[in-house]
Amino acid sequence: MDTKRGNRIFWIILIFIAIGMVAIFAGSLRKIDAQKEEAVSSANEDREDSTYERIFNPDDERIQSLIDRVSGFDGIDMDIYWSSLRLKVKDNNLLTAKEYPPIATLVSPRALMTSDAYDTFQRMDTPTIDSLRSTLQEGVIYFETKAYSSYSDFGREFHAVLKQGDTVFQPFIGYTINNVKSDVAYDSKPLGEKKYKREIGHVAFKVDRDFDFQKPIEFVFLFNGKEDYISYEFERGLFYK
Repeated sequence: MDTKRGNRIFWIILIFIAIGMVAIFAGSLRKIDAQKEEAVSSANEDREDSTYERIFNPDDERIQSLIDRVSGFDGIDMDIYWSSLRLKVKDNNLLTAKEYPPIATLVSPRALMTSDAYDTFQRMDTPTIDSLRSTLQEGVIYFETKAYSSYSDFGREFHAVLKQGDTVFQPFIGYTINNVKSDVAYDSKPLGEKKYKREIGHVAFKVDRDFDFQKPIEFVFLFNGKEDYISYEFERGLFYK
């Protein structure tokens, strides 16, 4: 009898120990889950700053990766790269040049480094992390535009703004002309009967850490006044190309 009673007590104690271990394990899981939720919440709070830093202050590893990639580029690769940064048209409300709308390209901080790295390799030299970092201007976003006009167009007043929702950003550096060429085909297509005057320009905007890169960004090019415009839309992923 004593032996049977002792066995029962042993099993009862063992069951209580098992229940206690399960409770401790469950509590540990809840603590881990809470820590994970806290980490995710913290990451979400810092997401905008992280995006800003990644765009305007990339770390050495990202810049070195860019150098390694560009080291194998040729002229065709660069043409393809710049084409990948073209903005998609959102609304074509042009009155003057609806059939030959301007082409807008994001010249992101990463694009500036890519261009500089390519030029350095073309000079038979090797770009460094520091040399590429020196090309960056914190908070400054550049755009290149190629505007075409027929010879009947006149009175053009090119201007551009950046929009996000109801907020409008005026240029940090206003629209400037970099190159003008006559008798060209639209968008480098085979030259046909229609010939245009092409004007390549640049415009820059400055944003701060409060800029919300999580939302779509709109670039608006005014061809000849507020009623004669075209808008383009892009998202933050384009900054990482």
